[in-house]
Amino acid sequence: MSNKLKIAILSPFYPLRGGIAQFADNLANELEKNHEVLRVNFKRQYPRFLFPGKSQEVSKIDQNLEKSEPLIDSIGWFSFGRTAKVLNTFEPDLVITAYWMPLMLVAYSRIIKKLKSKDIRKVILIHNFISHQKKPFEKSLILKFIKKNDKIIALSETVANQIQKEAPKPAIKVLHHPVYNQFGDLLPRTTSEETLLLPKNKKVVLFFGLVREYKGLLDLITAFEQLADDYFLLIAGECYGSTEVYNQALSKLSKGKYRWDNQFVPDEQVRLYFSVADVCVLPYRSATQSGVTAVSHHFNLPVIATNVGGVHESVQHKKNGILVEPERPDQLQKAIEDYFDKNMKPGFVASLTADPPPNWKDFSSAIVKFSMD
Repeated sequence: MSNKLKIAILSPFYPLRGGIAQFADNLANELEKNHEVLRVNFKRQYPRFLFPGKSQEVSKIDQNLEKSEPLIDSIGWFSFGRTAKVLNTFEPDLVITAYWMPLMLVAYSRIIKKLKSKDIRKVILIHNFISHQKKPFEKSLILKFIKKNDKIIALSETVANQIQKEAPKPAIKVLHHPVYNQFGDLLPRTTSEETLLLPKNKKVVLFFGLVREYKGLLDLITAFEQLADDYFLLIAGECYGSTEVYNQALSKLSKGKYRWDNQFVPDEQVRLYFSVADVCVLPYRSATQSGVTAVSHHFNLPVIATNVGGVHESVQHKKNGILVEPERPDQLQKAIEDYFDKNMKPGFVASLTADPPPNWKDFSSAIVKFSMD
């Protein structure tokens, strides 16, 4: 076999939006530098009645970035055979399947089953082993799918340990989430303040990403009730579900103490929020690992997070960030105050600079080596 491989990746890709699609595009971009890559995208991820957001695609589509084949319909039986036919024509050496929730398992299982060549290496890249909102039968479904594959890649030790307790036989390798690098460089803070029309001379605390119950935004808002008025809560992310409970909580804060941009933030605007923030806070009630941490660390912005799942593997307490217990607004409040009062940011930034997180080149090389050994 030559060093150049034919690699197929089954995953959401651009123009579908969200962290899984961004992850897959970054991985494919890096793999394409040395291999031939087929991006097998979804033409429908979720039936409309199951999708809580406004749109499943980015609002502005760049035709130059549409490199994927939209083939998989998660609930379209006939699409499974058509997808397998495209894969068999491509004749891949390696198939990488991105897994994050059980809805996709029927499609994935049927596609993998229809692959003709027994020489194809099949690897699952697992973002979440058990979804944040647990679904009936999901554990049995993912365990059955694991048996159809040769190896597993987990993005945290926590996920790897969960898998090994249930499925000890497949080979598992932990490769931590690389830093996202598609958002450009930091802007001058004043530029971001003026563009976003934010007040100046505030201690800006950023909550970034989709708003869902398990993300713990309510705990952060509660913490802000006890913080002085020179603190400013900047929430950037679309709410999946009712906004009523969040708006009710925000109404208890002083006027001018917060802003919520309740929308999906496109890539070209991401750096505006991270350039104006003093710290990023992840008050999650449950997690495995976090793509938001990868974005924050790209901008050398320290993180205050709850100690759930594998978050501690990238946010190291009092080295490059602060960890608190989940569902403890009092601990969040104290951590935020300590961060500013004790001027922790310079030390945390120095740690992030001296010990940078994984990059896509090393990550993709490790995937290929592990998969083909």
